[in-house]
Amino acid sequence: WLLDKATGFRSCLKQMEEAQWQSHEDLQDMQLRLMRSVLDYAASHVPYYAGAFKRIGFSPDRLRDFDDFMSVPVSTKSTIRPAYPDAIYSRRSLLDMKTETSGSTGEPFECVIDGRTHSWRMASRFLFDSWIGIEPGDLWLRITTHPGFLESIRARTLGPEILLPVEYTARSTFPRVIKEIEEHKPAGLLGVPSSIALLARQM
Repeated sequence: WLLDKATGFRSCLKQMEEAQWQSHEDLQDMQLRLMRSVLDYAASHVPYYAGAFKRIGFSPDRLRDFDDFMSVPVSTKSTIRPAYPDAIYSRRSLLDMKTETSGSTGEPFECVIDGRTHSWRMASRFLFDSWIGIEPGDLWLRITTHPGFLESIRARTLGPEILLPVEYTARSTFPRVIKEIEEHKPAGLLGVPSSIALLARQM
């Protein structure tokens, strides 16, 4: 109840559960409608995209099919980075979450995850979980890189997840992982394949 109250994910989950049985044509209609809504929001609230659309004479209400989508200007890290944050991130909310890429292809790319997407992201995860028999509210143990205090609290409250640093999969700290598993008895383990592989080698 608290999880749904905080995120409203159950409404999104219901829509996703129904969508998986829709016809190809119905799904395309829904995708086009949602894409038009995203582009309309970008044109109205994000100066960067408002300017980009204006320069090529594009308007979201002209989007009639996926062929029209080809006229949407392509953005890259190099074009967005100089405009961030003022011309990109116009909304300020405590629910928004700042993040960045790993920088494996060069300089890390910083961006903001809109807080209003949490319900959809959570619903998609619960939908995938349901395919393997895990229900909303079941506890997960997630191996991640350098979880901060606030991130850990958010994960425990909204996940619910317990975050463990990937370093815990090393042989010297492996007993701490076992302790967490025995103490909390999570329904499943999450992590990138390499971290799960390290954990598997120690078990």
